[in-house]
Amino acid sequence: MKKKALITAFSLICLLGMVESCYFDKADVLYPDVNCVTTGITYSNFVATIMNTQCATSSCHDAARAASGANLSTYAATKSYATSSKAAFLGSMRHASGFSNMPKGTSQLPACTVNKIEAWITAGMPQ
Repeated sequence: MKKKALITAFSLICLLGMVESCYFDKADVLYPDVNCVTTGITYSNFVATIMNTQCATSSCHDAARAASGANLSTYAATKSYATSSKAAFLGSMRHASGFSNMPKGTSQLPACTVNKIEAWITAGMPQ
């Protein structure tokens, strides 16, 4: 009887371990950027939304304030800043050492978002 109870308990523990390990079979959890498509990124289909919601706000990088000389409120202004200050533009979004972390006072933008912005720059910053 003890042997049967021991085998049952061991089987349950193994079964629970297998169910718990299923979490690690999810590629999107293990590799969150695997589904990050960085082709075809334009200012109007992606970058503008990020700039307008995260950067070009009334207290930061809009046309009126342009904190640290960065006006990110329009395509032309964002392109100009990204061209002249690519390292600072991407470094601040990546929270890289030596750069001011952006967006200020919030968590870092998702890696996929920054990768898409970098792809946009690399592609010549299409509108």
